[in-house]
Amino acid sequence: MRVLVSMDKLKGTATAAEACAAVSRGLRRAEPGLDVRELPMADGGDGTLDALLHGGYDHDTLVVPAADGRPESARVARRDGTYLVEIAEICGLGGARPTAGMAERADSSGVGDAIRHALDAGAGEIQVGLGGSATSDGGAGMLRRLGARFLDRAGQPLAAGGSALAELAELDWSGLDPRLASIRLLGLCDVDSPLLGASGAAEVFGPQKGADPAAVHRIEAGLSRFAQVVARTPPPAGFADPNAAGAGAAGGLGWGLRLLGAELAGGGERIADALGLDAATSGADLVITGEGRLDRQSLAGKTPAVVAGVARHHRVPVAAVVGQDRLGEEAARLGLVRVVALERIAGPTVGDRDRTIRALEQAGTLLAATVAQAQRDAPAR
Repeated sequence: MRVLVSMDKLKGTATAAEACAAVSRGLRRAEPGLDVRELPMADGGDGTLDALLHGGYDHDTLVVPAADGRPESARVARRDGTYLVEIAEICGLGGARPTAGMAERADSSGVGDAIRHALDAGAGEIQVGLGGSATSDGGAGMLRRLGARFLDRAGQPLAAGGSALAELAELDWSGLDPRLASIRLLGLCDVDSPLLGASGAAEVFGPQKGADPAAVHRIEAGLSRFAQVVARTPPPAGFADPNAAGAGAAGGLGWGLRLLGAELAGGGERIADALGLDAATSGADLVITGEGRLDRQSLAGKTPAVVAGVARHHRVPVAAVVGQDRLGEEAARLGLVRVVALERIAGPTVGDRDRTIRALEQAGTLLAATVAQAQRDAPAR
């Protein structure tokens, strides 16, 4: 009996690799003879870099400015001329307690440095995992590091951060790195938020980054001004619609990438292809996936939906292990034959790594019955 365990991270408590290993231990404890394969998965957000490195990618380590401007070490994944820059690795919140001031000043310059590093290394394709950012500057910091100039009415460079963009008077694209036009640039995102408005970068995600209502208003004003000036002075790649799906990803970095000519795509499918999920699933009798929280967002582009879709294509049953289940009976829309929620078997696990790992092992043991059922049903497939 062959089982594929392909989990995403449980944010803040277990990486994808740790989650897969814990569930696998639980399965083997109940059924020692099982052939269990682990394939940690991600959807383009935070945790994508670790999943790719676990899957055989190499990496470079470089020093870049963090969201607060301080230098920090960050990794960039690479394989066969394709580079992956993870936003959360470079300008994420990390362990910091966010404040309104941080939210307004947070800067994406480090992303530009990482892209420039990949260009210097001869990259043919650069993928940017959009998720887990501390920034809300529309990618302005990234664009600066790649050669764009942001000037106020006095012709002076703007300060960093989303709020400062309200003073933007002029954009100068003449110094933009010409190598960007000769490579493929891809933004991997798992949200469809626009840049502006009630469902945009500031309103929806600003509070998660420490912004209070007044800070959200100032950031929104800055991003709106940025979009107005871009409409008047578009970049070489052409104007990018700030209302397009994904433009608001990672504090507007999705839109910033579009200004460089990037394509925005669902991260889950791309990462699944890169890690060989299709081939791994085709040889399995049961697939187990999961993430921290199963909810309506999981139905479109998140790891459980991607893994379940591939399993459905191969007519392989799929179960899920999640920290919290907010879908209930709607989980059937994903084709899940069973959902085990850690909160139901071990209580709240958020922020408690040891408790999470133990609960994941227990979930694996509980799923042994699903394995047995899949084995009985296997001839029907």
